[in-house]
Amino acid sequence: MIKYYPGLLICFWLMSVTPGIAQRGHGSLYSTIGLGLPSYDNYGLAKRLGGAGAGVRSPYFLNTINPASQNSVGLSHSFLLDMDVSYNQQNINTGDETISNNFSNLNYFSMWFRLSQKSTLSFGLSPVTIQDYSYSDTYYFEGMADKYTRIFKGWGNINKVYLNYAANLGSRLSVGIRPSFIFGNFQNETTYLDKDDAGFLYSKQISYSGVGAEAGFQFNLLQNEERTLTFGTTGQWYSNLVGTKTSQVETYPNSEVLYVADEIDSDYQLGSTVRSGLSFQNRSWTIGADVLYGFPTTDNDYSIANQVYSLGAEFIPDYFSSDYIKQMSFSLGVNYDTGSIQIEGAKVSAYEVSSSVGLPLNRSSRLNIGYKYRDMGDVNIISKESLNTITLNFTFGDTWFFRRKFE
Repeated sequence: MIKYYPGLLICFWLMSVTPGIAQRGHGSLYSTIGLGLPSYDNYGLAKRLGGAGAGVRSPYFLNTINPASQNSVGLSHSFLLDMDVSYNQQNINTGDETISNNFSNLNYFSMWFRLSQKSTLSFGLSPVTIQDYSYSDTYYFEGMADKYTRIFKGWGNINKVYLNYAANLGSRLSVGIRPSFIFGNFQNETTYLDKDDAGFLYSKQISYSGVGAEAGFQFNLLQNEERTLTFGTTGQWYSNLVGTKTSQVETYPNSEVLYVADEIDSDYQLGSTVRSGLSFQNRSWTIGADVLYGFPTTDNDYSIANQVYSLGAEFIPDYFSSDYIKQMSFSLGVNYDTGSIQIEGAKVSAYEVSSSVGLPLNRSSRLNIGYKYRDMGDVNIISKESLNTITLNFTFGDTWFFRRKFE
């Protein structure tokens, strides 16, 4: 166990500093709508496979997509820590100008434990939706000739803390359930500035909480010593999020409070999702393909039903080889989102291409270095946005709770 302490310390240090590095207002303009853009649990192995994971069962890595998959990790592991951090470079083209942003994120983390040969338990933290935007326009107050610059900023997340239980029911069927507590805080600011860069600031803070649940199963259609073909389905549901909103108006830049509003209710209902997929696996290859159906959010007039099509593959020549190169992994994935937002009849679609190289740290721990390109929207809607992301995915494994025997 002692040999993993340095890696764990690095992980916890990253967890503590990464949220502070991210810059407010450096995100998609489309995240202004509702509570932001959905994440769809595309982390770790799923991100490397282009978001595919409904049918994926890996003996080496955690699959964040299907709760039923997390007992597929081999018996050589009794503990895993999995986490993602990323650096992002974004370009936003509105037709009138192009804006470039740089920011970093701690995406998610999960701790996994083996309960028995047939069951596992894990818990973790990951975002459900992400909001982070900044833009400005020109504004005239009624009856006034003076021109004001109006600056909009908003940021926040809906997050979930979850507990994942997975178990085998026979030699071919695995089931899993993932209850979660949902919470989030949002800050929205509108600043009005005159020609002397003075004016006032209207701000509001909204807090949400609720519960959620995910469930899934995986069934091995083909199973032998050489290869496995697996079908999987998973779905997630969220309760009505109970929210409270407070707001105030203050002078800018002196911050003299002019008005404070009473706290009011601001509930919100997130949309559910269902996805199904297939995966093929042998000793070297993992190939997965998924289709996700997203139900519209009932409290958002711009929200529509969408589909996400994902395909990905990962190649490990020989995980247990003494040759370092053969232990490395190589991944490639793609996905296409038909668009969960519709503005004036136009769907905001997106596509992603991802690749990754996995570097073994030892027999049970690994660092995956990944790159992802995302293209979203169009200048005729709001903006055309591209996102270049470099991700570090850490997987640390060990064997706990077993008494070692020495001859």
